[in-house]
Amino acid sequence: MAGDLGGTTVVPDLTVNLVAAAIAAGAGWAWVPVKRRIRTRRARGFWRMYRGRVGPSIVIGRHDTFKDFEPSGFVGGGDAMALRELQRIFDEIGIGSPDIIHSNAIDANLLKQSNLIGLGGPDGNWLTRIVLERVVTTIRLGRPEIHEIAIEDTVENEVYTPWFRPSWDEGVDYGAMYRIPNSLFGKEVLLIAGAFGYGTWAGVRLLAGKEFLRHPAVAGNRPFECLYRVDVVGRDPARVEILTVRELAVSPGAT
Repeated sequence: MAGDLGGTTVVPDLTVNLVAAAIAAGAGWAWVPVKRRIRTRRARGFWRMYRGRVGPSIVIGRHDTFKDFEPSGFVGGGDAMALRELQRIFDEIGIGSPDIIHSNAIDANLLKQSNLIGLGGPDGNWLTRIVLERVVTTIRLGRPEIHEIAIEDTVENEVYTPWFRPSWDEGVDYGAMYRIPNSLFGKEVLLIAGAFGYGTWAGVRLLAGKEFLRHPAVAGNRPFECLYRVDVVGRDPARVEILTVRELAVSPGAT
């Protein structure tokens, strides 16, 4: 009960505690978005080209090898999981819902107007194949016309070939990532491709890694190529190791 001592009003402890709790709760709610912005600062820097009025377009591969069985084509499981994790990153950093397009159904106008993200290798993704045919790289994906499943580092003269146990539950995959500004198509092209689908899936996970985002070429939003190794455990890309990141000699106006 409030009282009066020498003309001074005594506020009950309960009221003081409630006010203090309300202030603390309000401060906590206000701190949540601030903390998120701090945590995602590097990621938002990496994706700043994709935060414009026109959102990015994700181009995902579609395999028509068994079109007699399924005429709409097949999307690899690793590519599908990569797409899901990429959408999760976009939700976290505030990029709107991207357009998702199968590579054999791309509109020519969209290619010129949007920043593009290609998921999957040249065997199933036309965007990956056509862009890498026009850019000189030192990390080269396997050639689908000869069913080559490997990634070559021409600087180190090393060929990285994935391997798996007969169950396909455990093994090692490899992947490559390329960032090419103002290339043949769109304002910017980001390609993420594994030797198998695990490598594509792991490449998206790599996009959230501190070591990757801190690399000078990546943090500086310069053209780069990246080679990485993926340890697969229980059909999950459990560990991703960066093998090399190099700047690409692509001029900003390259077409």
